[in-house]
Amino acid sequence: MPPLVSVIIPTYNHARYLAATLESVLLQSWRPLEIVVVDDASSDDTPAVLSAYADRIRSVRLGRNCGGPARPRNTALGLARGELVAVFDSDDLMVAGNLERKVGFLQRFPEIPLVFGDFEHLHGDGRTERFLSSGHQPFHALPREECAPREYRLRSADVFDALVADNFVGTSGIVMRRSLPEAVGGFDESLCNADDRDFLLRVSRRFDLGFIDAVLHRHRVHPANISSRPAALQARQTVFERLRDAGLSDTARASLDERLSELYFSRGYLARLSGDRALALRFYLKSWSLKKNNLRTIKSAIRALLPY
Repeated sequence: MPPLVSVIIPTYNHARYLAATLESVLLQSWRPLEIVVVDDASSDDTPAVLSAYADRIRSVRLGRNCGGPARPRNTALGLARGELVAVFDSDDLMVAGNLERKVGFLQRFPEIPLVFGDFEHLHGDGRTERFLSSGHQPFHALPREECAPREYRLRSADVFDALVADNFVGTSGIVMRRSLPEAVGGFDESLCNADDRDFLLRVSRRFDLGFIDAVLHRHRVHPANISSRPAALQARQTVFERLRDAGLSDTARASLDERLSELYFSRGYLARLSGDRALALRFYLKSWSLKKNNLRTIKSAIRALLPY
């Protein structure tokens, strides 16, 4: 029998997108398939949308909002019955053939626990842009072993170092073995954001990953994206600060200092905008301590000292 695939979807106030997301998953050619949706106490019409799909999906509603997708993801993982699990966001769209290609990869390479693909940003005006087509230099510099046309094995240590420098995996692009979260731990529920990057860093510490060089989902770009919230900066800072005492290569250490310097600067800027000049100065100084040749940080610190 082919393996059952469980698509786990956390959702919060995405009623306007959710039906299209569910339809894109239901149109996948792979069978057997189950869809598990966890509603994070939405206050919009999400329950009504889910009710219309009650005969085709499994869904539960949490009693209170968790402020981020980690707990709903873990809840869905606990309900999932599939040997393989696809992680998907409730405002994204699966491209035809997504599951078939990723499941095929994992079947051919049983020692690889997770595979991901490329995706497109889908803007409100209909514009699309491929995520990995430009920029993402750490990803493009990754050594890769071609397993089949446009399908690659990425070695654990290389992936980890690149992930510290660059967030190149779209969460909705992941299909993994159900045993993987049990091996490395699930999504960190203390994080309101960046729980996916934290998870991938733990995975890449121990395992090689697979990559399919094709657009296999579309990510909606809109003002309600959780990564645009100010609290997301604190979550990303937490994830990176945890790596400080880890055994890092020189490359990863330089990337970590760069990322933390950027985050501290951003937090200093937001603190200055809110009028908390003392807090802004503390963050600017932390940023400068990691990147002393950044004149922008020095100028911003001076501004924080001057009267408005």
